[in-house]
Amino acid sequence: YGNLQLRPESGESWDAGVEQHAWSERLVMSATYFQRYSRDLIEFFDCASLFGCPNPSGGYYANIARAAAHGLELQSTLSVTDNLTLAGNYTLTDTEDKSPGSATFGNELPRRPKDMANVSAAYRWTPPLTTSVSARYAGPSYDDTANQIKLGGYVLVDLRATYEVLDRLEVYARVENLTGKHYETEYQYGTLGRVAYAGVRATF
Repeated sequence: YGNLQLRPESGESWDAGVEQHAWSERLVMSATYFQRYSRDLIEFFDCASLFGCPNPSGGYYANIARAAAHGLELQSTLSVTDNLTLAGNYTLTDTEDKSPGSATFGNELPRRPKDMANVSAAYRWTPPLTTSVSARYAGPSYDDTANQIKLGGYVLVDLRATYEVLDRLEVYARVENLTGKHYETEYQYGTLGRVAYAGVRATF
């Protein structure tokens, strides 16, 4: 299925930032401001009913005539010791439908949380073992251009470990969404619960 009226997306963006090093290079902090303006932004739309819907499963791609986004990114990394590293970042994003004459003018763009953040702690034990724990936060957002269907915010916790067998060979394991949190990035679309991965990584 498709949409014969779908037009190519285009846009312009810019960003500016600063970075500061302190505590004998153990602490690195940065801040970045960004803006983006889009024309014919391609977005997925749900059908109110299957009657007349171009996709029998209930959705299709179409354009948002004009859209804008701006925000701030903050990031910091701290090497507490030679073995322990802490890191964190936060992103504030304001989005807006700027389509002239549209019923959704001024609304937030769908599926784009205003607030997102990550924190992590990594520890390098007696070489060559490294373990880390991290948490990911995404704030509430809307699933539709009308801003009627709200998606809740969530926090996910992940664990990771790597072991260097040789200089260019390591084994790894990780558990994502450790607490089995139920969350949605799209309305009524399933997401993984607790999931574990393990493998071998070689570099050449």
